[in-house]
Amino acid sequence: MNSKVDDMVEVLNSTYVDVLVCHSPIYGILDVNTSGNHIGSTAISNAISYKISEEQLPSYYLCGHCHENRGIIERNNMLISNAALYQHVIEI
Repeated sequence: MNSKVDDMVEVLNSTYVDVLVCHSPIYGILDVNTSGNHIGSTAISNAISYKISEEQLPSYYLCGHCHENRGIIERNNMLISNAALYQHVIEI
């Protein structure tokens, strides 16, 4: 995963990307499961916080994976959306 994120960092620092689509949410952002645990990617979190220059951050970060914590939030002028669907089952 770290080598893939390093490849992503290289692209983002050299070419502007408006929309970044990843499976995993950023660690600590829209990533809490039903057990209360953060399941987002620390590699992506570290890359966004420390390896990608602020002016090169994408305008949109779109992810899924964490179905329990879907939503939209803005951080560092980047709109982050966890668009995972959630199915609520009611047992009869």
